[in-house]
Order: sequence, then structure tokens, then C-alpha cells
Amino acid sequence: MMWIACFLQAPNYPADLNAEEELEAGLPFMDIAIAEQDEFDIFVDRIFGTDRNLVPKGVIEVIQWS
Repeated sequence: MMWIACFLQAPNYPADLNAEEELEAGLPFMDIAIAEQDEFDIFVDRIFGTDRNLVPKGVIEVIQWS
């Protein structure tokens, strides 16, 4: 089973070049996409936000707590 994650780029991305390299290399069990706002919206609305019949489903957003 492959998990998919999409991360929205911050305005200062990449702030840490080593972290960027690790994210771009990916993980053996997770497909990671690092997206700008328009591509991120497609992931949220179409890929994660609907099932295979395009019926809307629940989506959570994880944000950094300050």
C-alpha cells in the first residue's frame, strides 16, 4: 500500500536545502508532492476530497500550531 501526501509550499520554500532534498527523494512507503497553491487545490478538491465516483468526502488539514 502506498500513501500519498501533498505539502503546500510556503513562500520561503525551500528554507532548508537538506530537508528539501530529503522530501524530494521521497520515502519508500509514501509518495510526496510539494505543490504550489493551484496544484495543491487540485489535490484537495479532486484527489483527496472525492472518492472514485467523485462523491465528496471528508478531508482534514494539518497546520502548525504557534
